[in-house]
Amino acid sequence: MFFGESTNQIRFGLSTILRFTLVDATRATETGMAVRLWYFPRDPYAITATFVLNGHETITWMLSRELLTRGLRTVVGDGDVHMRPDAHDASVVWIELKLGPMAAVFRAPADGVAEYLTRTYRLVPVGEESHWLDLDRVIQHLLDGAA
Repeated sequence: MFFGESTNQIRFGLSTILRFTLVDATRATETGMAVRLWYFPRDPYAITATFVLNGHETITWMLSRELLTRGLRTVVGDGDVHMRPDAHDASVVWIELKLGPMAAVFRAPADGVAEYLTRTYRLVPVGEESHWLDLDRVIQHLLDGAA
């Protein structure tokens, strides 16, 4: 668990670092990378994934906690994020992230993702997300974007 300050309120959440493998379309080239997963109860439906490239560059994606959970067992995803378990290796899940015509496919450790998700559900159980949602922050974010 980690702690931080945000808008003068103490916020807490969970983070972990997992090792994902970026796999090219032909599966000829594989690149291992650290991926930090962040979970904040004030945004209880989302998990932030920060991919560390070349040791210092980062790319951040917001992922649905439910999608990650379901993707451990079955093919899921609409739009830009897709996930599925490996057909032959139960220790692997595949995550595909799309941005326009580009896509990145990652092989991820199923056990690591599952263990992390279990920790998030201990912190905010299914069905209790709305009690944690910071609606004032969401509304302010939407208003700031409209300006």
